[in-house]
Amino acid sequence: MIKAMKNTVELGILSLQLSKESKQYLRDMYPAKYPDWYGDHVTLVYGAPKEATEYYAGKLAIASIFAYASNDRIEAVRVSTHGLPDTYGTPHITLSAKEGVAPFESVAMLKSDHDERPLEAEVDLSGTIEFIPFTSEELAEFMQGSQRRALFYFSENTSV
Repeated sequence: MIKAMKNTVELGILSLQLSKESKQYLRDMYPAKYPDWYGDHVTLVYGAPKEATEYYAGKLAIASIFAYASNDRIEAVRVSTHGLPDTYGTPHITLSAKEGVAPFESVAMLKSDHDERPLEAEVDLSGTIEFIPFTSEELAEFMQGSQRRALFYFSENTSV
């Protein structure tokens, strides 16, 4: 009988968690268009192995807003993350969404038809890079879904 080995790789989300002041700036400058407010982080890598994120975790970083975007379901600001890892190719902060619309739908919105207006000048937001472990439900969903490619993105495209 062969026993299954326990998976020792901890997976999760590497994100730039915005400072209190940066979150307040977003609330003040972009009043929620939809009822569900987010405006607290930039997802850098979804499905990152914890050990591969140790170089980044705990560091202070800047994200610079350069455009506002929305459609009839969700709104976000586009940001430059100044060389930090990026799984989706559309660095952003989801601001708000209609009830029942998941915040990750902003990725699809930014890659399809939407309204967008550039800012006259970039605005810097600050925060701390954090690794947030998946819950068991998130891990199961991740391993079944097409998002598994993020795991390989991080290991192939990021030198630590």
